[in-house]
Amino acid sequence: MVPSIACAACPGGFFGQGTQEPLTIDRDLVGGVEGFNFPLPVNPGETSLVLLIQTNATAYETGSVSVINSGSVTQTAFQPSVATTLPNKIKNKNRCR
Repeated sequence: MVPSIACAACPGGFFGQGTQEPLTIDRDLVGGVEGFNFPLPVNPGETSLVLLIQTNATAYETGSVSVINSGSVTQTAFQPSVATTLPNKIKNKNRCR
């Protein structure tokens, strides 16, 4: 059975099934920026799998998330509120919907 992840802003109340899996996942040297690198092209109508980053953070604050290609889009997201809190693991939840 494929697990479902609730999403109040999503149609039907859950994340949809993604169509694109990242080829690589990376992190900067201080652990403050994680990257999910997708194969090209990612076509209109395609969506990524649900990608989760597990941290040891206990509190969060407003942050941002960006999608960068030939242009970029930045949206409000959340981030750990302590700058020194580093991710423990990067998880790829392949079949969440």
